[in-house]
Amino acid sequence: MMALSEKIKVHGKIRLEHSSGKVWESNNFVVNLGVQQAGEILGGSTSGSIYRIAIGDGGMSGGSRILPDDTWYLKTGLMSPAYSNDITTRTVSHDGQTTSLYFTHVFTGGENITATTMMSEMCLIIGYGSAGVLAGNNATIMPNVPAVSENFPFAYRTFEALSLAPGDPTETITVHWTILLENG
Repeated sequence: MMALSEKIKVHGKIRLEHSSGKVWESNNFVVNLGVQQAGEILGGSTSGSIYRIAIGDGGMSGGSRILPDDTWYLKTGLMSPAYSNDITTRTVSHDGQTTSLYFTHVFTGGENITATTMMSEMCLIIGYGSAGVLAGNNATIMPNVPAVSENFPFAYRTFEALSLAPGDPTETITVHWTILLENG
């Protein structure tokens, strides 16, 4: 019998748009804990969804903010979190072979950002939060299924440092994150 991981390929892309006009795009890293938790949710042993996004300033390796940390698949959270929030927009589409999950969020300097202004890492968070993305935006959590007791990173990415000044609502980072589930 084939393992689920051999049948379904999970990967994604991330696009960041800074208010200065700078755009950054790359593939993301899917984290082991996140895939394990998604399996628990899909298997019915717990409830939850990808519902939150976090940003931080610890996305460095060897002093460079551009290179990813080579232990990304073992991440249990951001290296240096600054702020997290519920994801603003979520949509799901299917084309027969691929299910695409689209997440969009805008971080602004006017939010409760710490004194850190150079953001360089981000993650999607899977756990028990607002409406389930896998079941649709208006889904109710099944009452007889235990909720996830913790939140886990699902996907993680470091990126070239982008500024986000505390107290400045005009400075923004818009995140477009796509997760693809493809039949193997």
